[in-house]
Amino acid sequence: MKTLYIIRHAKSFWAGFNQTDHERQLSETGREHIQKIVEFLRTKAVRPQVILASSARRTIDTARWLSDGLGLKEEIIRSEPALYLADEEKISEEIGLQSDDFNQLMVIGHNPGITDFVNLFLKNPIDLLPTSAVVCFTFDTTEWENFRHKEAQLQFIVFPKEL
Repeated sequence: MKTLYIIRHAKSFWAGFNQTDHERQLSETGREHIQKIVEFLRTKAVRPQVILASSARRTIDTARWLSDGLGLKEEIIRSEPALYLADEEKISEEIGLQSDDFNQLMVIGHNPGITDFVNLFLKNPIDLLPTSAVVCFTFDTTEWENFRHKEAQLQFIVFPKEL
């Protein structure tokens, strides 16, 4: 059994004159929302063995906030440039490349790709995965490369405004 947590990065400031999109930082609202998500994930005993995050600062900062809040070592965070603004196919490809030694994987990315990815597995698609939202699926497989060919079981979907 493989467990996959999909998270859209926490809310960030819009890029300023001297800042690129890639360098955007988390806003205060973003930090508040991701803290609510951390508290929810603690109640579910979430313990990913790897956190794949886009190389953008806002996704790395979100990953650090999550790993710290869940009591995990920062070394489990893997910055993945291919996930920066990735579409659903690229996200699937990156997940499929992960070691089968890991049963719990967290992926932090950007819209629209992250919403499109989640909708591949939802019976009732959503219009938009908001910032800091988390979706958890399980797959009856032992190999990440095969997860797309298995039926996803939705465990939960949580938006920070619900908490």
